Amino acid sequence: MQNTFEVSDWHSHVRNFLNTSINPYQNLEGFLENAQVAMYNLPYSAIKSILNFKAGYLSGFLILKGFVPDPDLIPTYEDIDKIYNNKQTFYSEFWLALVAKILGEPIGYAQERNGAVLQNVRPRKGQETKIASDSSAIVLDLHVENGYHPIRPDFLMLQCLRSDRSNSGHTMVLDIMQILPFFSDEELAILKSKQFKTSVDWNFGNFDAQRGSGPTVSILFGSEANPLVFYDDEYIIGITCAAQVVLDKFRELLHKHVIKILLQPGEMLVIDNYKCVHGRTAFHAYYDGQDRWLQRMLVVRDLSLNQKLLNNTGRILDWTYKPNTNYSNVIY
Repeated sequence: MQNTFEVSDWHSHVRNFLNTSINPYQNLEGFLENAQVAMYNLPYSAIKSILNFKAGYLSGFLILKGFVPDPDLIPTYEDIDKIYNNKQTFYSEFWLALVAKILGEPIGYAQERNGAVLQNVRPRKGQETKIASDSSAIVLDLHVENGYHPIRPDFLMLQCLRSDRSNSGHTMVLDIMQILPFFSDEELAILKSKQFKTSVDWNFGNFDAQRGSGPTVSILFGSEANPLVFYDDEYIIGITCAAQVVLDKFRELLHKHVIKILLQPGEMLVIDNYKCVHGRTAFHAYYDGQDRWLQRMLVVRDLSLNQKLLNNTGRILDWTYKPNTNYSNVIY
C-alpha cells in the first residue's frame, strides 16, 4: 500500500525521551510536552512523510508501522479504571502523542468519554449493538468524526495494542477523491449545495434522534480540485428528491470502494478527517482479556479555535447543540 510508512528507525532517536515516571492519565500536559521535545529532536527526514500528509500532498490516510509495543501488555479490560490503574508502561501512548504533536494538538470533547484525550477503544458488555466505539456485534457505518461540531478534528489517529483474533474487526476507511470521478458535474453540484440535513449525537444536546433532525449541510465543500467532505451514514438525508438520489449513489460508492484494514500491534492508522470517511466492521468479543484494543487520539491543527469559536481555552472542547439555531458559521 503506497501510503504505508516504516517508523522503526525512530526508536534510536526517541527512546530517551519516554520518561517512565510520567503517567499520561495523571499528567497529560507533562506527557505531551515530553512528546513534543522528542518530536523536535527527530530529523526532518524521519517526519517528512507525516508533514507531507499534514500538508495534503498524500492520500487522505496513512499507516505507520514499526512502533515498539508495550512489553507485558496488560489484559484488555472493560473497566477503564483498571486500564488507568494497571498499565505501567506507556509506549503506545507516547507514540500516539508524538505523531499528534507533528500534526497539531490533541483534543478531547467534554461530552465524550469524560473529555478523555487519550482514549482506549475496546469492547464492553452491554454495548455490543450500540452505535458507539465500544460496540462489537454491529458495523459502525461510514462517517466523519464529529462533523456536526463547530470544531471537527482535523485528524483521527488509531493505534493497535491488540488485534482482533478472529481477523474480522477491520477499520474501514476511504478517501472520497476515489469516488468523485463517478459523478457528473450536475451531481457534484448537488453534493456541494445545502440540500442535505444531518443529525447531532444526543450527548451533544440533540434529544431528537431522528435522521436529518439537525443542521442543513453540504456533503462536499472547499476547493474544486480538492474538496472536503461531510458525511454520516447514520444521520444524513437529502431534503430534495434529487439530493436523496445523489446521496444514495454516494453511499453506495463509498461502501463499494471502502478499504478494510486489520491493524496489528505496533501499527497506527492516521486519517484526515476532512478528506476521508471511516467506520468499523463487526467482530466477536470474548471478554477474556485478549479482545481487540485500540487507542485513539483526535487532533486539530489550531487549538486556538477553542477560544475563537467557543470562547473557551485548553484542549477540552465544550459545546452543546441548540435546535433551531443558525449554525451557518460552522464549516459544513
